[in-house]
Amino acid sequence: MSQGLLYPEHIPLVLAALEEMAASRSWHARFSVLTYLQITVFYNLFTLLSLPAEVLRIRKLVMQLLLDEQLEVRDMACTTLSGLLQCQFFPLDSCLQTQLQTLSQTSLPKARGELASMDLVRRHAGVLGLSACILSSPYDVPQWMPQILMELSDHLNDPQPIEVRKQHARACSQTTRSNQCELKEYNFILQLRRKLCLWPFFKHEADVQCNPQSRQCAGEDNLVLLLLQSGGDDEE
Repeated sequence: MSQGLLYPEHIPLVLAALEEMAASRSWHARFSVLTYLQITVFYNLFTLLSLPAEVLRIRKLVMQLLLDEQLEVRDMACTTLSGLLQCQFFPLDSCLQTQLQTLSQTSLPKARGELASMDLVRRHAGVLGLSACILSSPYDVPQWMPQILMELSDHLNDPQPIEVRKQHARACSQTTRSNQCELKEYNFILQLRRKLCLWPFFKHEADVQCNPQSRQCAGEDNLVLLLLQSGGDDEE
């Protein structure tokens, strides 16, 4: 059902049903709301973007589940928020960033009890939201990223279940891995261009080995293969 195309007049009814499920006592039902949203938004992206009011409802729904009392639901809300930000379903504006930073700065009282646990949930939700922002931009370093990384570094010693060390490491490692792939490809292109500057010195030898019938120069093909092989060796 989540892969079906929705008509614009049916979207409010679907979101109303999802909001009702998000208030269910079963955390499995609340968890399924997020998995359904991920696929439905992808298959109906342009239809939903034409309805700003429904986009706002989905944003509020994800933020509501990010504050869920169940850890598994909060983790899935983090993944959903990251995907929605990455496909630019709604922007990471200053309002959302301030909201997440405010949640992450919730103070934790020393006394144990229901109040302390709710404060822990709010703080964890803020940290998860900031991690989702980092994961939403794996191939770029926007202007807001350094500030959010600094915000996450303040939670390295937070109690469980925040475990910001793992979340911070996962967000940073995925971003760094993606940037390293681009960096290797970019360095290989630079090396190839630099070595191609030597082509005039080999052009005479390539013309000698040229086959006039096929009009293909074996020397040129061999040189390109040599450059590609040497570039691959340099990359490794």
